[in-house]
Amino acid sequence: MPPSSGAPAHDRLSAAAKRPASGAVIQRLRILLNNHEIYPSPVYDKGLPRLVHSDALTVWANHIGTTVYWGPNPDQAPTGQMPADDLPEVARHLAEQIYGKPAKP
Repeated sequence: MPPSSGAPAHDRLSAAAKRPASGAVIQRLRILLNNHEIYPSPVYDKGLPRLVHSDALTVWANHIGTTVYWGPNPDQAPTGQMPADDLPEVARHLAEQIYGKPAKP
């Protein structure tokens, strides 16, 4: 049974339900990229959260958090995309793009 309206638990649940799932995906991906010694900056302006590594690479996810996109700018068509259900593979793929060689698993 959901908490009654006005209760603190109801307010927390309501706020969590309104957050886009992309935020959780981007946060998990950031941690995985850190494991590859890649330290992108989280950016929260212009709507959905994203990670900025350089002028050439920005990473974002769709609102429901099922697809990860990357490219120079989220306002343009992405240069690549992968399903968000395997974030370690997404992080490995991005590390290979950044370093130009196979990344450690």
